[in-house]
Amino acid sequence: MHSALPWAGDVSELIDELAADKLPATLMDPILSERRARHEQRRAAAAAKAEAKARVDELQTRLDDLAAGELDELERLADIAYGEYTTAAWRLRDGISARRKALVDTHGGNADETAADRDGRAGDEDQRADAETGDEHRAGDSA
Repeated sequence: MHSALPWAGDVSELIDELAADKLPATLMDPILSERRARHEQRRAAAAAKAEAKARVDELQTRLDDLAAGELDELERLADIAYGEYTTAAWRLRDGISARRKALVDTHGGNADETAADRDGRAGDEDQRADAETGDEHRAGDSA
């Protein structure tokens, strides 16, 4: 239920409490136990949505640096946080698609690579070049 009132989501639970207090337990217990389970599911869904929204906000701030796996996570969380067919989710998916395209364009098809991966790989190449240079020097020394 969407409302500007802070207690609007609690109205049905408050009515259930009143009904439990005023009506016979034999009449209300089966109904209320089912409704309590639904209320609990609703609270769990709201908590999951809030958690997903927080993670989306965190990932979205560094969208231009995300790797493919994080983009997958962001896309999945966007549906939870915003709903599948909302404007916010569509805008975010457009940003994710643009980032995926940039990854493919930049890395020649290796969209899983991040800036940190490239930096690490560059360091490995430098070490290999140093090792090869060292091998050439040693070979020259023994000849």
